Amino acid sequence: MMRLGVLVPSPNTVLEPDSRLILPPNISMHTARMLLDGLSADAELRMLDDQLKGAVAALATTRPDLVVFACTSATALLGAEAEQDLLDFISRSCSAPAISANHAVRMVLTRADVSSVAVITPYPEDLTMAVCRGIEEDGIAVSAQRSMGLSDVHEIAMISVGEIVQWAIDAAQDSSTEAIFLSCTNLRAVEAARRLRELLDIPIITSNGALLAEAISAMEAAQ
Repeated sequence: MMRLGVLVPSPNTVLEPDSRLILPPNISMHTARMLLDGLSADAELRMLDDQLKGAVAALATTRPDLVVFACTSATALLGAEAEQDLLDFISRSCSAPAISANHAVRMVLTRADVSSVAVITPYPEDLTMAVCRGIEEDGIAVSAQRSMGLSDVHEIAMISVGEIVQWAIDAAQDSSTEAIFLSCTNLRAVEAARRLRELLDIPIITSNGALLAEAISAMEAAQ
């Protein structure tokens, strides 16, 4: 049995159910939570400053084979260089490779070979812009962006699958959109993506789907 370590913001109630849909039976998941007290850039940076080290130390005791950092917007805020520093710290501390949701999504987008993507998030505008900046740095245009503009972190998991689907369909109306990215590991995007793939003939990428797929691939390759 391979062990997947997960660093996740404390209010997240969606990643674990999604993992049961995606992870194969030979991978077990073990989480460490980082206290997140708001949905803003300041709150997420405070989480990284105050909570990351303790969560990493606790997770290291499970001796994971790989660790994922499951908050898309937090590492997007850091920028590529600081994000890599964070992943290097996690990897050293846990003696295991580390992947972030933000990096996993960008890898999946690159492999999809698309030139434009519509980005849909539950975040306030500043967090959405951070995610979009990283995608554009990879040479992929953001053809449309939709921020739900939530300010209460607990409301994200309460957004219905139907609402997410409708937001994505609306964003796909832009003729230049070649893919859709549903951002946030606490958004029920994996469920929504299943419906959207029946309705739209373009790649549908989600934070949890990309993160867990990259983790599975890396762990299986290491065996």
